[in-house]
Amino acid sequence: MATTGERIRELRKEKHWTQDHLSKLVGISASAIRNYEADTRTPRKSTLDAIADIFNVDMDYLLGRTDTKNVLNFDGIYNAGYKQGIKENLNQINLQPVPVYDAISCGTGSWIGERPESYVGIPETMLSPSCRYFANKADGDSMEPRIHPGDYVVFEESPSIPNGAIGSFSLNGEYYCKRLKRFPDGQIWLYSENTNYQPILITPEDDFRVLGKYKLRITED
Repeated sequence: MATTGERIRELRKEKHWTQDHLSKLVGISASAIRNYEADTRTPRKSTLDAIADIFNVDMDYLLGRTDTKNVLNFDGIYNAGYKQGIKENLNQINLQPVPVYDAISCGTGSWIGERPESYVGIPETMLSPSCRYFANKADGDSMEPRIHPGDYVVFEESPSIPNGAIGSFSLNGEYYCKRLKRFPDGQIWLYSENTNYQPILITPEDDFRVLGKYKLRITED
């Protein structure tokens, strides 16, 4: 299996990013990225979380424990016998039911209902038994090319996430999937992956909460 440094270098080169560009996304120095890729330094957990989130890969993949990345396809879930709360044949794989709520905005903002509409099964090996998860269907294209309209986006419940990570947010009664960025001057912004969308500044007057950290997406493609 590859080392963590080899994984980071491989993922960065797939995106055609420089070490400097990746360092800015993670919020660390370019020299730190060089050291990580050379395996002369080990990233702290919060940094590993941010890097895994940026590249949309499972932590085990980033650490070189598996060759499987982190995007599920509904065909695989059908084969496992569990889609949106319908149990058929769970003998092939152990699945954890995750509640699916109303669509979350990958655009201009939409509501998340308090009661789940359905459930989706996620392989237990991809989730932590000590964490709680929820899912929303993506509405809008602001997070493309990472998240597509209609994808099911799975979040790990958390009141805070690392700087630079993608999360689920409540802002003045509306709900978003965006990338969180905190700046040295104290400003907090929500960024889209799609550059056609303007970032959203969080002000002291806003009712703002972090609901969860992006874990993975399920695509029907």
